[in-house]
Amino acid sequence: MTKEQLREVFTKNGMTMPETKGYDDVFLAAMVKADYFGSSITTENQMCKMITDILGDKDGYDGMLYTRWYADTIAKGIPIIWEDLL
Repeated sequence: MTKEQLREVFTKNGMTMPETKGYDDVFLAAMVKADYFGSSITTENQMCKMITDILGDKDGYDGMLYTRWYADTIAKGIPIIWEDLL
């Protein structure tokens, strides 16, 4: 999902997508869809609210979700082929 596609989901649900400097929003949307959609998150509107809540967390910071993903790959021993990723 691109930022523009995610923005369209927010717009379709009458919401404004939170602004981020990087791609935490896109990563978070992919995580919500993969891990929670169809279970505790059952609508796009709920997904948008969850994304907004997490990105708006006053204890958070820009890049927090990417840092979490990177730490998870290290902990799981998953090699990152940076040339493929970038």
